[in-house]
Amino acid sequence: MQQLFDDVFHLSPSPMALAGIPDGQLVDVNEAFLSVTGYTADEVLGRTASELGLFTDPERQAALARRVISGELVEHVELQIRCKDGTLRDGLFSGKVIASRGKHYRLSLMLDIAERKAAEAQVLFQAQVLNSVSEAVVVTDLGGTILYWGRGAELMYGYKSEEVLGRPYRKYAGAVDVADEEAFKREILDKGYWHGENMQRKRDGSTFWSAVHISVMRDADGKPTGFIGMDHDISERKRDEQEKERLQAQLLQAQKMESIGRLAGGVAHDFNNLLMVIMGAAELCIQSAPPDDVIRKDLEEIMSAGERAAVLTRQLLAFARKQVISPKMLDVNSAVSGMLSLLRRLIGESIELSWQPEKGLWPVRLDPGQLDQILANLCINARDAISGNGKIVIATGNVVVGQSSYGVRADAAPGDYVVLSVSDNGSGMNDEALAYIFEPFYTTNFQSNKNSGLGLATVYGIARQNGGFIDVESAPEQGTTFRIHLPRFTGQDSSQAPAIAAPRASGGQETLMLVEDDPSVCATTRRFLEQLGYTVLATCFPEEALHLSQAHPGDIALLITDVVMPGMSGRELSRRMAECRPKTKCLFISGYTADIISSQGVLEEGYSFLPKPFTRDSLAAKVRELLGT
Repeated sequence: MQQLFDDVFHLSPSPMALAGIPDGQLVDVNEAFLSVTGYTADEVLGRTASELGLFTDPERQAALARRVISGELVEHVELQIRCKDGTLRDGLFSGKVIASRGKHYRLSLMLDIAERKAAEAQVLFQAQVLNSVSEAVVVTDLGGTILYWGRGAELMYGYKSEEVLGRPYRKYAGAVDVADEEAFKREILDKGYWHGENMQRKRDGSTFWSAVHISVMRDADGKPTGFIGMDHDISERKRDEQEKERLQAQLLQAQKMESIGRLAGGVAHDFNNLLMVIMGAAELCIQSAPPDDVIRKDLEEIMSAGERAAVLTRQLLAFARKQVISPKMLDVNSAVSGMLSLLRRLIGESIELSWQPEKGLWPVRLDPGQLDQILANLCINARDAISGNGKIVIATGNVVVGQSSYGVRADAAPGDYVVLSVSDNGSGMNDEALAYIFEPFYTTNFQSNKNSGLGLATVYGIARQNGGFIDVESAPEQGTTFRIHLPRFTGQDSSQAPAIAAPRASGGQETLMLVEDDPSVCATTRRFLEQLGYTVLATCFPEEALHLSQAHPGDIALLITDVVMPGMSGRELSRRMAECRPKTKCLFISGYTADIISSQGVLEEGYSFLPKPFTRDSLAAKVRELLGT
């Protein structure tokens, strides 16, 4: 038996040592002990572990030795030894008192766990890394049972690791829109991976967008054993993308409306010239026709139709932001209050009109006539949306655009705005209708033969012309609210002037110069002026007008000129004539705004303007206003 013990002792792959009792001197060690510690037998035999400095915690080792000497079997106690070269090794120690060679010894056996400790350290390191990332790292088996639930997953989904380990993944972190889980797993197994974006659900029931990457986990033989998933919360990015798409859609819509506006302005310009000729010819014929002539009624019908057409062109110009305006500082509350009686007659007795002004409303700078157009068009639109009895609410308020509480718009500059809102409890509109309501000639009221489809386009143009914008809120059977945002005016009002009585529509004896590049309009206007008693020097060409001015021996009281003409603008013509005839006054006529009008359609100070088409009486009144009665 002694020989068997000695063979086992020396051939064991685990380090073993025999120490005397009670002195603790080493009396024998095996080859494994010498290999692990780096010592030779001569260096250790006859010396104690303490003398060798073999253990990094000698007090704990001494306590364990006392337990062994007392007769206790000590197993698998973790201790760290210091090798001859100073390196440290981790081991599991077991000890027992044995009898050998007629004496009792303390037998110590060490299991080298250095590799296991290194593996544990690597696992701990990996776990710390996984728990430090913001992504949610989740490991499941092939059936979807959770094997690992990282710190990121705890924070992202709201479940602690101990609550979910060993439980189905779908119950705690499944994608909202994955209907067939098994088909989804087969797809991942076939490809070996899957990545995409999913809507995920948290513990509290809220959802968020997540970028998901799933890989197949395999064993040493390449056989699938589970799935490793990594989720990254991309909700903020999604919100940014949606906001960008919303702003891009607003920008595209604004660009489309701008293009339509330029087209509408051009059409209105040409159409006004045609109306000028049509209505002028009809007016001249009416003046020469006897009162009882049957054709007179037809001519009056032509004039009436022309006036209705002129209203349409003015609406087109309003949409195109090319109508001539004379803005002034305006108290919107006072202006609306003054229109209430008219608006009540406009919408009828079956509809209640409620007026809700906000106190302390900021002033705006607006042409009062444009505010009338806004209210009339919106109230008519609301009236037509109501079947039977209903209610329209007009309200005002102050709002600051650009703050996070209000949002950001592609078509609105940040700043202070006065909001004029018109709400109704009518039929409302769907999203398709809302996308087109401000485009000219679009209408949802197909039963009305009086609806031109220009009302809301006019409101849109007025808001944009004055630096504002419109919000619309509507849903089928939920009514509609239009909110007109007009910039707050902080300057001084310089538009107030004493009222002047309108001059009598009469003629005079002065000599006038007329410059109009459209021959028909030129001829009609010339006949109007000559009927009024004026001497008229007329031409279609600006250069010829300068020659006529130089050749005429007498005074020229007034220059009447179109704004846009080939070769020379009306403004340039006026400037050049003023060099040699400084006393000659000027009246600009046009079918739409141009050089003498600012980009927003505001008439510049010192200029007089008469829009086409005009009647003989309106021309007469404007001329006498300039020349004096």
